[in-house]
Amino acid sequence: MNRILFIICSSLFWNLNSFAQEKEPDLKHLFNEFHVSVNHGIPLYPEDRTFFGTGFGAGKVFRAEKIVAFRSGLELQLFHCWQSNSDDPKPYSENIHSYFVDFSVPLALRINISHFFVEFGGNVGVGVGGRKHETVYSSSMGQAVMTVQKSRTGSGFWLGPAFGIGTLIPLNERMDLLIRPDVQLNWQIYNGMDLYGRLCIGVHLK
Repeated sequence: MNRILFIICSSLFWNLNSFAQEKEPDLKHLFNEFHVSVNHGIPLYPEDRTFFGTGFGAGKVFRAEKIVAFRSGLELQLFHCWQSNSDDPKPYSENIHSYFVDFSVPLALRINISHFFVEFGGNVGVGVGGRKHETVYSSSMGQAVMTVQKSRTGSGFWLGPAFGIGTLIPLNERMDLLIRPDVQLNWQIYNGMDLYGRLCIGVHLK
């Protein structure tokens, strides 16, 4: 009986170990870089809105061991924008806060130089949801009225160039620590342009 239990347990352990070894190449085949980011807006003009946010990304670096590589993947970013007042004086608005989520696909050419790299490319994305809070001042029957309005908003489709530099610091034989600061410019048909910098920290699977 004990021998039968030993054989069954050994078989289960072997199958689980084989399954884990099979799943690892599958993950690397789909994505081999993961990062989280801290984002901050860079005003193009003094009156531009200020914003900050955070994000997460899973990417695939093709020809990662070569001098010239290519990176793509999926990224999700959350932004908080604010303006002191609106451009339109009627009705006058102030304390305007917008929160929205972007889903994007990066396309970047990576030049590897030892443990460092430079990236040139761009992003294509879409806003998948957001909301807006603002204090609105108007007049009714000759008297000033102040209301706090909440509405849904979205950033729509956007695209733009991106530039980044980074490093891969070896952690062990299976992964590197990824540190990548970059700058991105998002252009939207109706909402103009947003320039922001990011600090991305993550891992690269070898």
